[in-house]
Amino acid sequence: MSGRTLLVLGAAAVQEDAVHAARALGLNVLVCARAADGPAAAAADEFLATDILDVDALERLMRERSVGLVYSVGSDLAMPVVGELAARLGVPALAPREVAATCNDKGAMRRALAGTPAALPFQELRAGEPVRRSVPLPCIVKPVDAQGQRGVSLVTDEDRFAAAVEAARAHSRTGGAIAERYVGGTEISVNGYLVDGSLVFVLASDRVVWPQYTGLIHKHVVPATTVSAGGPGTGRAVADLLAAVCARIGITQGPVYAQMKVEDGVPHVVEVTPRLDGCHMWQLIRLATGIDLLDVTLRHLVLDEPPAIGPAPAPHPVELEFVCQEPGSAAPVIEPLPGDLVTRSYYRPGDLVRPVNGRHEKIGYRVREVAPA
Repeated sequence: MSGRTLLVLGAAAVQEDAVHAARALGLNVLVCARAADGPAAAAADEFLATDILDVDALERLMRERSVGLVYSVGSDLAMPVVGELAARLGVPALAPREVAATCNDKGAMRRALAGTPAALPFQELRAGEPVRRSVPLPCIVKPVDAQGQRGVSLVTDEDRFAAAVEAARAHSRTGGAIAERYVGGTEISVNGYLVDGSLVFVLASDRVVWPQYTGLIHKHVVPATTVSAGGPGTGRAVADLLAAVCARIGITQGPVYAQMKVEDGVPHVVEVTPRLDGCHMWQLIRLATGIDLLDVTLRHLVLDEPPAIGPAPAPHPVELEFVCQEPGSAAPVIEPLPGDLVTRSYYRPGDLVRPVNGRHEKIGYRVREVAPA
């Protein structure tokens, strides 16, 4: 196996980030997906049409090509496959398959967190089971094994619960759903990095959602006003909660991403996963702090040794804003605006926007400096 060839699972824009970063390290990069329908396919040294869930086919490919590294960015679907391939071939992995599988199954994640400060009242609704609610209203209903806000509903009325469960099941590969207590307050994203079980880097950002679309991201902003407004205690509580969650689930090396909500000054975990986020926030963090988490992660994987990374310095005020529109519409030209530090489009002008969440799709993003509040 060659440690100079990296197999990237998925062809989306976040995988394109990984392709460019890996090539900057001198790696040969192969991209696998069912279709070359994302920008990572064109950015790679070679694209191979292979289902990223077909572990046996991917294993054969890695052996035939002597591929010694495998990774994915921003994809819960891919991370258990990455761990399984690493275990089969004896190549480096930052997140073991069991850990990635737990985080990819929202029911398993909630069971793992039972009895910890991160626990929330929840219930699982497996395929074919009668729909009976046991969690209090309001509650969030979502697929047990999907991401990107697919099939997520806020339920405030008993009459809407069954329909929300069926909508969630329709977006699940296993036909399962989960309902959990709705946490009020303000949403934040938390990016962290672990070395030998220690959380060596933590940075929270405000997670601003579109008001008309439950849970769909509009902006990420650093520093997180919710955390800074609460004083040092809130920041410590966020970091302590993330560390406790990682310890319980078994995340010990590499990046970790969590969605949290801060309700009455207390942080609660909504989601957690042992990977870089799917929103290009390495760009935001790099411009805010000078720390490039994508480069750090790939060097950790490639060199198979802990990186030199320390606590995040006080962040420079920066925001990442997504440009979104309806699926099936024609993508426009996304022109840089004054103050943009990064301007990125996912589509060529006139291309039809693919359905992902089916409501309000990302077609590109901007990163810009913001005036301090």
